[in-house]
Amino acid sequence: MPGMRAPSGWSLPATTVVLFTVIATAAGPARAGDRPSIVYPIYAQMPDAPQNDVALAELTRAAARYHLRGIEVVDIPAPPQPQTGAAIKTGVELVKKLSFDEARKQLDAAGEKVAQTGGAGLTTDEIAELYLARAMAIARADWKPERSVDEATRVRAYEDYVRAATLTPDRVLNPHDYPPQTLEDWAKAVAEIKQRPQGTMTVSGSSMALVTFDGQPPLSARGGVTFKGAYGEHLISVEEPGRAPWGSSVLVNSPSSNITIPGRAALTLDDAVAAAHARRMGAKFALVAELRLGEGPAELQLRLVDITGIRHDATVVSLTTEPGAVDAAAMRLDEEARRIEQLGLAPGSNLEAPPPLEPGAPPPMLTTTTATTTATTTAVPSPAHPTLRDNPGAWAREHWPLVTAVGALVGASLVLGLTVGLE
Repeated sequence: MPGMRAPSGWSLPATTVVLFTVIATAAGPARAGDRPSIVYPIYAQMPDAPQNDVALAELTRAAARYHLRGIEVVDIPAPPQPQTGAAIKTGVELVKKLSFDEARKQLDAAGEKVAQTGGAGLTTDEIAELYLARAMAIARADWKPERSVDEATRVRAYEDYVRAATLTPDRVLNPHDYPPQTLEDWAKAVAEIKQRPQGTMTVSGSSMALVTFDGQPPLSARGGVTFKGAYGEHLISVEEPGRAPWGSSVLVNSPSSNITIPGRAALTLDDAVAAAHARRMGAKFALVAELRLGEGPAELQLRLVDITGIRHDATVVSLTTEPGAVDAAAMRLDEEARRIEQLGLAPGSNLEAPPPLEPGAPPPMLTTTTATTTATTTAVPSPAHPTLRDNPGAWAREHWPLVTAVGALVGASLVLGLTVGLE
């Protein structure tokens, strides 16, 4: 029987040569055409982050190098903007119509939201208009000369007049637009505010944070930003790329005070949403990459999530100080996904995978989408398994335990035969 010639003159069977070839091929690096990728890369785009382009380019290069699927860009949902402006306008119109009870409902809800958010998204005049209109609704201010509320209710209304005057102490009300009792209480509130001492408040936080004081134009918190205002109630709101917004009502009651912006949760793409995207594309895992912003260099978090939403691993690498770090992290997580699959621990999926990329071809870029929490999954037949004749390398990796055992047995027989022959 023809075969290989050993140094001792022994002849190896052709089947042994095939087995050794299969083992050697399986032990070498994977080729793009051997198996479709089971990992679906997703770039979670951070709202308003200038580093998005750099991070996406790094992930694209890594996906092309390790023959992952096409990258999908998914927008991380930005925090919803408070819809207080519309409520304030509605409340003001209701006050003008003397519908005080309905106005109170609108303005109380808006006032609660303003206190929670620090007046985020509103100007100084809009916030002051909220308090002025609510004071009129509480006092049931109309054009009659006599008052229609008791003294205790008038005191409660006066508190809102003072809040409005604290924000806009130089405002002058037109007598043609406001009833006499409103003009009287407003003049009293303005006089009180102008007699109060002034205090300063320094707000410290991330250099990327933008701080708004009483609806004024935002200023950077880099090194601490100082605001000045009359003693009384004021509003602070903070916006920062990659972080949830923060706001609060604060009290200025001393010549100087300091506030440190509290830490907030990082904006992120929910693992369940990433899993739904990967499941829809027929993958078994999602490789999610998203920015982590802070005082130092921008970082990229990569995490491996299976299609049931379970997170298996995660790592954070620098985008600027560690060349090749994204490639290395992507390779490690891709290999981990394959190990999980080989151990039979990957979620079962009959979804058809898209065809593998050609060697060296960059992965296609998918259309940017907005993250959702639902996805439709369609079951299709499993892809065909490779055969020993057509693709010995892929066949060996799929049957690696069997091939390893056979290879060890054949290797031992060969060594023993060569030893006997040499004797």
